Amino acid sequence: MYRVIDYALQEIEATLHCITSIQEAIDMENTPHLPRVFGPEILGRLPSTSTSRIRRTTLGLIGAYSSWFASQPPTSSSLLMSVLTYVASALTDPALCLQAAIALRNLCDANRKALAPEIGAFGQLHAALGSIPESEKSKVVQSIASVIQALPAHEQIEPITAIVDPIARKLAEALQSSSSLPDESRTIIILELETLSGLAKGLTRTTDGLVILGERDSESDASLETMQRAKEEPRVVNLRKNISDTLEAVVNIWSTDAGISSCNLIQRSSVDTILALDKERLLQLYGRRIMKAVIEGFASVAPRSVVPNLIEILGTLLSRAGGGLGGGGGAGGAVAANWIREILFADDFIASKATREVKESFATAIL
Repeated sequence: MYRVIDYALQEIEATLHCITSIQEAIDMENTPHLPRVFGPEILGRLPSTSTSRIRRTTLGLIGAYSSWFASQPPTSSSLLMSVLTYVASALTDPALCLQAAIALRNLCDANRKALAPEIGAFGQLHAALGSIPESEKSKVVQSIASVIQALPAHEQIEPITAIVDPIARKLAEALQSSSSLPDESRTIIILELETLSGLAKGLTRTTDGLVILGERDSESDASLETMQRAKEEPRVVNLRKNISDTLEAVVNIWSTDAGISSCNLIQRSSVDTILALDKERLLQLYGRRIMKAVIEGFASVAPRSVVPNLIEILGTLLSRAGGGLGGGGGAGGAVAANWIREILFADDFIASKATREVKESFATAIL
């Protein structure tokens, strides 16, 4: 009997794989069978406990079709919530948490406005964050932040504060023990910075700050004004100051640590959100030190796993520190160029196999 059940699950899993693989070719607005797939008729009958393989496949299917839910009418909101419940139930399972966190992130990003009325449920999810593996907490926080972003600006303050306060507290505790427990403190700080970065990513939409053809309508102007008022509220001002002061303390201790630099928030600092930090101050305080950590990371100090993050930070620094602080100027700007050459050819540059010619070639290639 068990063999029959196992064979049946394998057939179902193969079918789900096939549906996932054709996602890009499907007309999302004309898919009469998908409501059956994600409804009680199919998803509702699939295993929600144990049997990790088929659940992992199902989570991948949900993540692949996350944008489909956004194309459904408001009357289909129960379908979206039932799928979210299925995903959330897998977050605490170490064998499934990665796929579940990715599916949750995709769903929340694509369905922000539809999920905003359910912000209370996401508050409960945040309260249960302690039961989710550390490696996936940043994705879960990013998911929650995506939903918060769809709220009116003044309604974002309380949930953002609820997320930031425990992160800031853990960072402060790790900083206090950094001299006696440096390795443990570094691990905690990396995890908490990744979570804070996840928050910043969730609060940021790819279209934020962009205006088509340079035009703004009255609704956009009103939204910007509302956001500006929220940013000036004392609670938000104190929150940003707390984050900025904590980041400064972290960088002062681990200024040349590529692992910590890869979690830095400078790349999110110019986005118009409640938490948007002062880009000028961040660059002045941390820019050169982070550039040094990034370049030394390329010199084989950092593990290969963080190289993509180092590339992203390098590109961000080049674009933010071009032509003078505050002046923009793009890649190859004077400030970034000076930093790179000063760091590469300094007497205290970390020992490596790179000759002067190799350093010259590196500098020329990226500037």
